[in-house]
Amino acid sequence: MVIWIILISLLLITGIGAILFIARQQAASEGPSHKYKLSPQVREKRENLTAILEYLKTHDRVNNNEVERLLGVSDATAERYLNELQEAEFIEQVGDSGRGVYYIINKDRKA
Repeated sequence: MVIWIILISLLLITGIGAILFIARQQAASEGPSHKYKLSPQVREKRENLTAILEYLKTHDRVNNNEVERLLGVSDATAERYLNELQEAEFIEQVGDSGRGVYYIINKDRKA
């Protein structure tokens, strides 16, 4: 009788250990928990900012209207994206205001 109790206890302990091991493996393979995932809006914004920088790698300059067409966004959103990139010193504004304003890659930016 005592042997049976010991055997059943060992099986239960081993089974629980195996279940915990499998659960940990599954959690590790799924990546970080949901609280670390980017929202669709943040992901889209990041992709759009990257698209502007990629465009500037193959073109000398970009202006607000080109960003609107490139990304399919409003005038205000294009302006906001360009301002964010300028504040982060990825790009420089050339010109003060109006139609003549365009942006170029900031070659002096520190990595």
